[in-house]
Amino acid sequence: FQGNGDMVPTALSQVGEQTVRILTILFLSYLFMKQGYSLYVVGSGAMFGAITGSIVSGLILFMFIWIRKQWKWIQPKKEP
Repeated sequence: FQGNGDMVPTALSQVGEQTVRILTILFLSYLFMKQGYSLYVVGSGAMFGAITGSIVSGLILFMFIWIRKQWKWIQPKKEP
């Protein structure tokens, strides 16, 4: 996308990643603190936000590829 000058998919994937990451961190930190877990467990739950954010970011980019049918890198080159 970026090589073609189209920054919309990249921007949306970054916004989606950060939104999901922050929501996961806040939710799991609140939940684990409320249940009385140690700070190490709370920190581990917060780090899980990076995983969920990365998954969402990848899904958004694959969604753009699928919708726009830009699978050019998969198709073999034709001989002249």
